[in-house]
Amino acid sequence: MARSSPTIFGLCSFAALLLWSASCSDRAPQAPSPTDPSVPAVPTVSTGPTAPSISIPSEGAAALDLAPRRAIAGIPGFQTSSRVVFRSEPDKPHVLSATYLFPERVRLRLALEADQQVDRVLVYRAGSQGYLVEERSASSRALSAEEMDLLVLQTELRRALFLWPDGFEWRGDGPQRGADVAGRGKLMAQLGDDGRPRSMGSFDADGSAVESIEAITWSARGARYFPRSFDLFAQSEAVWSEEVVAVETALDFVDAFFLPPDRRGAGQPAPTVIEPMELEARDMPQRWELRIELGAAGDSSACDTARALWRGRGIELLEESILELDRQARPVACRFCAPSAASSPGDGWTLRSEGPAWSLTMTGSSAPDAALLGSIADRLRPVGAALEFEWHFSGEPPALTASRVVARPSGR
Repeated sequence: MARSSPTIFGLCSFAALLLWSASCSDRAPQAPSPTDPSVPAVPTVSTGPTAPSISIPSEGAAALDLAPRRAIAGIPGFQTSSRVVFRSEPDKPHVLSATYLFPERVRLRLALEADQQVDRVLVYRAGSQGYLVEERSASSRALSAEEMDLLVLQTELRRALFLWPDGFEWRGDGPQRGADVAGRGKLMAQLGDDGRPRSMGSFDADGSAVESIEAITWSARGARYFPRSFDLFAQSEAVWSEEVVAVETALDFVDAFFLPPDRRGAGQPAPTVIEPMELEARDMPQRWELRIELGAAGDSSACDTARALWRGRGIELLEESILELDRQARPVACRFCAPSAASSPGDGWTLRSEGPAWSLTMTGSSAPDAALLGSIADRLRPVGAALEFEWHFSGEPPALTASRVVARPSGR
């Protein structure tokens, strides 16, 4: 991992790579996170004749106070995927995923290209709140006021670049343009002969340079131009070169996606716990999915045939079985999953974006029932989205070695 860049966190660590300030030596180091994701807490479920109540852990939960969704130039938001090469470690490329919904909903995820699930850092912005999840940790910490100022400048600079010229009131003559970032500082752009920026920069409220984006190249994607590549500088230090691989503007996420999983669930009344269960908030990784509808009476022979077929073609499938359930807990389809790092396995596979989900680990060999799914849906009603349910399990009933129910917003 790259270690040499300055940081607002006072750490020369991977967690620092998204945010910048003066020098690692200028600030006291932060205490390391006590959470080790290699030893996750495993919630349990007790099943019985009555509908169980579900408890979402509320410690550290954050109440969302977000402005209503508002598109910019007809665009509700954007999600980009970029290949990032640090100047300090050119042989270890990274992947940066940036998700924006307007206004003030941002999620940044930076990961090693070779190991995206472990060596990653996430930064969240939800209105006036900001959070960091460091590498190899599942717990988040809230950003300080100073860190939040810098995060806003950083995310607004990227928004200005990808939505140019929309979203800001740009002023100026000739090749220079400037725009205010309310209460935080300003942005400056140097235009090329084509009227698009060849460089952009952010400055704090005191006028000090924070970041700059140089050597911008552009490409047409549909009716708009988006950046194709650029170099990122922190003050005058070269940080990375970035190649934009994909830009998506037809997207929608529930607001919970812009909070770390350990901060989700606020604003929900504490239930009367009949049989204690914990619903674990998590983010499902991006991956390829193949959906096959079951036959009459839940006949799964088509799924068995498909599994053998794709494995015979050398496709790496996730080991666990996944059944899509309707609201009565009846299996309606099976799903196969393959890592997103590879190209499409073949016809019928779709690339499903990373998104929020809630997982309930079950004990015993019983399948989920309608009462359980109804209880989960009631508990997640404040999420404000239609849910789809999946049953993930290993082994074969009644000898299951692992079993969990996953609820996720439809289509995500």
